[in-house]
Amino acid sequence: MTNPNKTGAFARTGRRIAAVTVIAVASLAIIGSTAQAKPKDEYYPCWVEGHGWMHCKDVG
Repeated sequence: MTNPNKTGAFARTGRRIAAVTVIAVASLAIIGSTAQAKPKDEYYPCWVEGHGWMHCKDVG
């Protein structure tokens, strides 16, 4: 005869492990994403036809 409380405990543990895994993956996705760094001072906002506002830099 199986103990129903033991089966429930295994189910709860499995759900907890799944929840921790989901949180860990989401945290790594947020932390690992590229940062949106502010361009250096030599960049300036400019309008590029067909693309919209971008950061431009004069070279040359």
